[in-house]
Amino acid sequence: MKRILSLFDHSGNWPAFYADAGHEVHCMDLKNELPVDARDWSVEWFVEKYGIDWVDGIFLAPMCRDFASSGAQYWPAKDADGRSAASVELVRQGLRAVEFWQPDFWVLENPVGRLARMVPELGKPALIFDPCDYAGWLDLSAADLARLDVLRARNGLGEWSQDEVDFVKACNAYSKRSCLWGKFRLPEKRRIEPVKVCKQGSWLQRLGGSGEKVKELRSESPLGFALAFFAANDWSGDQEAENLLERMLEYAREHGPNEVEAEFGFESGVSLAKFEAAIERRAA
Repeated sequence: MKRILSLFDHSGNWPAFYADAGHEVHCMDLKNELPVDARDWSVEWFVEKYGIDWVDGIFLAPMCRDFASSGAQYWPAKDADGRSAASVELVRQGLRAVEFWQPDFWVLENPVGRLARMVPELGKPALIFDPCDYAGWLDLSAADLARLDVLRARNGLGEWSQDEVDFVKACNAYSKRSCLWGKFRLPEKRRIEPVKVCKQGSWLQRLGGSGEKVKELRSESPLGFALAFFAANDWSGDQEAENLLERMLEYAREHGPNEVEAEFGFESGVSLAKFEAAIERRAA
């Protein structure tokens, strides 16, 4: 069993498939299991309060409202009153967790905008995608695909029922340009062409207001993408390395840790850092 920490995560969609596979998943958000302001927690807090002293994977989904291009008209005011700086600090809190735990993978998601400029150590995103790029991972029937074709032909014109909009959303057949940074395997794209449900485009453009419910809807991770990410980063391809690690640990018990490198080397997916971390966990 692996341990996943998902920070700034209210919906829990992104790591849901890890939980379904039997891994230990902790979603941290003010509204969730770990109800604390991210500005107040530390790695020591995780260890002392929840016993989270090691982590195998980290998801970071910080609020996008101060970074996304869709809100660019508000950037000057946010820069002036400190909101932008506070949001940057939240991102860096997540990066400190990555630096401390050195997980097998970590990934940070945010819409297209100015995040990389505000946090330059992130560099260029490893992936830019729309939800529809991964809609093909969902279990859509021939009838579902045919209905999407009919709706797509309307090109966003006319009146749309809530049922039709919800159907398009559930199929992930919409666009919302997002970026990923981090250390992870790229998920395989299985694109379905998006469906416009209004003149502007996706169902997101139909949302009005700025209340908490609207913010939650905008920030939900699409399940097709979440499944594709899980398939690419679920450790199943690492089983040979895990078996090797177990043999190395057995050898270390018999002959001492210093003899392991001479016998095995640190190849085949088992790094010195991973071996030392495993030794520490066994000793704890």
